[in-house]
Amino acid sequence: MFIKAKPDWHCPEIPNSCHVDYYKSGSALGHLFRGIDIHEVLDGILIASPGEANPFEDVISRILAPLVQSILNTIPGGIQIWNVQTEDLHARYASEMQFICATHSVSTSSNTWLSKEEIVLGTILARCSQPRWHEDCSHRMRMHVETLVNYLRVQIIGVLSPPTVDQLSDGLRHAWAMWSWGQYHQEEPFIQSFSLVVLGLILELLELFGVLPDF
Repeated sequence: MFIKAKPDWHCPEIPNSCHVDYYKSGSALGHLFRGIDIHEVLDGILIASPGEANPFEDVISRILAPLVQSILNTIPGGIQIWNVQTEDLHARYASEMQFICATHSVSTSSNTWLSKEEIVLGTILARCSQPRWHEDCSHRMRMHVETLVNYLRVQIIGVLSPPTVDQLSDGLRHAWAMWSWGQYHQEEPFIQSFSLVVLGLILELLELFGVLPDF
């Protein structure tokens, strides 16, 4: 007998517009599927969601601020330290991220986009009947993201090979300005992943200055 409905464990993690009937599977696989919420797993990956903390009151900022201050001999986090270029860079980043979400989905549906969590993880969660196509989409997505991150790095800290102390200081000042801007604009699109990229640059520069504590 032909059964149109599919077991719920076959339901894609990322919803789409295609209507398919799924029944609650009583198998072990069905219980495992219902016991894991992929969005709960991803919640802890990104920086605190907008509105969850006041600017610079998060754990990361409290730890990094004195380290940055020890290098720049300034007061990090001042609202005047960013400029128009900061907003322009984020706007360019957000536009590219939106394009990545729209163009690298394995779904043929025009309204099924990748989530920002998938891009951060570097993987596409939606199932696909063609593994090769799924692999190709994932590879192109990662390459696109890598190009975007490298562009952002160059714009923020320049080319650091070989760097001078002044170049490192300027790079750290610029990166901290980006982090500061993100603290005050947590409602902006893709601000969490943008801040993650900037955070990586700050940590990289602090390590070059030798001020990161040993954990």
